[in-house]
Amino acid sequence: MAEASNRPEPAVLKREGFQVCQGIFTVSGVDRVEGSRLKELFDPESLRLKRDQKAARESAKELFKKDFFVAQLKHYGIGFASTANVSQLRDLLERAVRENRCECIPVSVRLLEKSMRRDYEPLQQAWEREVRAYDAKQKHQDDDKFAKCTTPGQRASMDLHRFMEYYFLTDGQPDQAKTTKPLAVHGFHNRASLHIIAERVSGLHTLSGGTGMDRTLCIGWHLGAVRSLAEGISAKAAKIRKQQQDSKWENAMEAHRQYVKQSQDPSFDLQRCRGSYIVQCLPVSNGWSETRDSTFTLDVCRGTKGTLIADYQFGIIEGTMLLGLSDEVLDNIAEPESHSDSASGCGSPDDDDEEEEPDQDQKGKGKKRLAKAVSKEKADGAGRGAKRGKMMPSLSRRVYYRLRGRETGEGQILPDIESGHLDFMSDRCAKFEGLADYFPYVGKNVEFRGFKVSDKPRKKADDWDAFSYQAYEYARKARWR
Repeated sequence: MAEASNRPEPAVLKREGFQVCQGIFTVSGVDRVEGSRLKELFDPESLRLKRDQKAARESAKELFKKDFFVAQLKHYGIGFASTANVSQLRDLLERAVRENRCECIPVSVRLLEKSMRRDYEPLQQAWEREVRAYDAKQKHQDDDKFAKCTTPGQRASMDLHRFMEYYFLTDGQPDQAKTTKPLAVHGFHNRASLHIIAERVSGLHTLSGGTGMDRTLCIGWHLGAVRSLAEGISAKAAKIRKQQQDSKWENAMEAHRQYVKQSQDPSFDLQRCRGSYIVQCLPVSNGWSETRDSTFTLDVCRGTKGTLIADYQFGIIEGTMLLGLSDEVLDNIAEPESHSDSASGCGSPDDDDEEEEPDQDQKGKGKKRLAKAVSKEKADGAGRGAKRGKMMPSLSRRVYYRLRGRETGEGQILPDIESGHLDFMSDRCAKFEGLADYFPYVGKNVEFRGFKVSDKPRKKADDWDAFSYQAYEYARKARWR
């Protein structure tokens, strides 16, 4: 539809500082205020009620500007110097109000108003003719545009009221015979406006299907049919989204396949686990829609004391993971209050320095696990107690892990240490099957898979203590400062 700014502007007749526009006599658009009201504005305390006094003060604060004072003085025929400032104009008007000089309109002003209204009448009539001609032309153009629309979405985008009349109303009244089946208004994004308009029509129902920018409003007379149509749109959108996810995953897996082609078959060694992996965790990607377009990653670097340290990005959580061949080694390192030199991030993603041999003093430290660092499933009896108690070495190609980090929504630190393991499928360490004893926000025994795409990690892990209880408390208090 054409913009309102193209419509003919109302005629304005100006004379001696006054003007008439659409039948209103003003001074530069400022109406005359009755003398009794001017008294209240200048003296709010003269009013009996406190709320009236307050209202008068607020009105005065809003009105008392130079244009207002000039207009009232002219309306009441009170002369003033053209060089007068705001303060002088206010004092002049206030004095005139106290002297009751604003109780009646001077004859000269009345006569001027009468003559201007008489002269304005033909201008008003000419403007009304122009507006009628413009509106008729505009309606004809809009009719042509609307007639060229071929879909409900195009018609709704063109003009919602015409859309309603076209499909559901006759002369503004509900007409169920016009459209007996529900409509899917594809391509129309102002769903809230159409929903509000439809609510005013008795018997008309609206529901939306699909997701994101492709979410589509469905409208019709029978709620069951409208719901069925919306659910069908949602199902189709889910299928398309699944195809897109599968395609994106296939593209990511191509890097893994290229890596496997180029790699050799060495014997298993923990250090072979270093590199960059793409990770698939269906319970997360299927359960959190905001993660569906993300590729989960695990970037593993050399750690300390024969371990590895990794940066993980698992959709709803991210942080640092420690990896080793036994639970005992990891428990000695992953204490909640460990210092940065016991589990620090790798110097760089492709650091190939010689491994640091543990000294005897460090071997004896940290064997006692603090209770609050035990993962949730241990407290719930998740079934790892026997294995943990024996401190057995890893199975063939099994690598144990400890992780902690933060949730990706608001960035809250998750200081509890969670555990699990990775079972590598070959000595190449090109693929693993993972099991999280507890996965934050998901639950126990959560499976995930990883596929190596490079022997070099692409990210450096944050320091283990960046997600400690001290870090959690510091961040928690900082939010309230």
